Amino acid sequence: MQAQTHYFVRSLVRAETVNHDFYLDFLTAHKIDESLKYITVVIRLYHRYNPANLNMIEQKILSAFRQTKSPLFTFEYPNEYILILCEKTYKLWEYRLRRIAEKYRQFLLVGVGNEYSLIHQNRSYGEADIAVHAAGMQNGYAEYRSLDLEILLASVPIDVRKQYVEKTIRKLDAKDRQMLAMYFSCDCRLKESAERLFVHKNTLQYHLDRIRSVTGYDPRKFTDGVVLYLALRDEMD
Repeated sequence: MQAQTHYFVRSLVRAETVNHDFYLDFLTAHKIDESLKYITVVIRLYHRYNPANLNMIEQKILSAFRQTKSPLFTFEYPNEYILILCEKTYKLWEYRLRRIAEKYRQFLLVGVGNEYSLIHQNRSYGEADIAVHAAGMQNGYAEYRSLDLEILLASVPIDVRKQYVEKTIRKLDAKDRQMLAMYFSCDCRLKESAERLFVHKNTLQYHLDRIRSVTGYDPRKFTDGVVLYLALRDEMD
């Protein structure tokens, strides 16, 4: 049964051809109403991180999926969990998905597409994929409908994006990047950023000064901040 569900969900989000009889039988067996609008949710674990408690995190994700009562969820190797929910159910369980993103932000990101008919979930999945890339700068959770610059970035060729990152933030170390990301996620509020980073305001000020010195861009200035924000956000894809 899990193999059938994986095949069904994958076919929907990848727009792959599926046997018509199998499609109808699956809908009937799982009491899925094709007349409703559906939304695809993507949870993606970081490639570069393999925590010792990975199994516990995976179980939390799957437990949350099961509680929605949607039969349409699966795992896509190597690091992606996909859930398809009807629009009304998503609104009921959005808070739980946001809690997962907040609690396990250092391990995963959550992206949500817009609502479409069931057979057009490839559109919602594509939007959720873009939202996942943006989630790193939005407390680990992003809905496609709330995005703006991220939609534009998705249309830029990857080699151009790499050149942009190389030109702007390549010389920053991991600590500077972490602090800069938190600074932007807190809307450049110094006190809040420092509190969430568990550092003194002067320590954060020092890192902001260092970022300006290393990159030539001052994160406290609007235009310079936009340059750094875009580079940092793009690097987190």
